[in-house]
Amino acid sequence: MALREQLESDIKDSMRSRNKSRLETLRFLKSQIQLVEKNQLKELDEAGLLDVVAKQVKERRESLTMFEQGNRSDLA
Repeated sequence: MALREQLESDIKDSMRSRNKSRLETLRFLKSQIQLVEKNQLKELDEAGLLDVVAKQVKERRESLTMFEQGNRSDLA
């Protein structure tokens, strides 16, 4: 199954199971993919999708580290 199809399937499963945090995360990821596609004026292939996912994971990890260093457990 392609990554895009898997993302759509996971969003539907999260809605059915009422898993709000997972649903929000998947929707955010989908919106970031759409934003990159809009900026590049083309549909991303599997490698491009993986790059977007990897970039978002890296940004979230960096944010978490910075919040913990700043004693902001409420944001972490």
